[in-house]
Amino acid sequence: MSKLRWYIFLIGIAGASFFYFRYVAKKDLPGGDLQLLDGSILPHASISNKVVVVNLWATWCPPCVAEIPALNQLKNAYASDDRVVFLAVSAEDPEKVKNFLSRTAFDFIQVDPSHAYDFNKGLSRVYPRTFVYDRSGKLVKTFTGKMEGEKLAELEGLIK
Repeated sequence: MSKLRWYIFLIGIAGASFFYFRYVAKKDLPGGDLQLLDGSILPHASISNKVVVVNLWATWCPPCVAEIPALNQLKNAYASDDRVVFLAVSAEDPEKVKNFLSRTAFDFIQVDPSHAYDFNKGLSRVYPRTFVYDRSGKLVKTFTGKMEGEKLAELEGLIK
């Protein structure tokens, strides 16, 4: 490979890396108010300057359903801590999600999936997936797969 081609190749790799880490790997917490599954609105101000945990899940996903009790336990451990917010988003029909939640307690704030595009934008459809945003709204960690064991402990450490 000639030197010129090698330099062009390196510049291309550097540009792709910059793009990935600037726009893909480090996404900010979506702005704006959130419509919840029950029809109410969660003002963006109520999640600003807080650690925000967002769980992407699906009713048809066995690991998603299996992690709900552990996520409920974690959320309830921080019930009196107003510095952290727990949100859940399912990319399914809202009525299907409501029906599931009428039979299964999931204590996270349920965001209406039809109004949660920003949480799914640019992401693969791998479930479950949990995102942790710091108090400045920067994505600090993405967990893929069932939250248990070391992953759950790491999540709790990021919240503290």
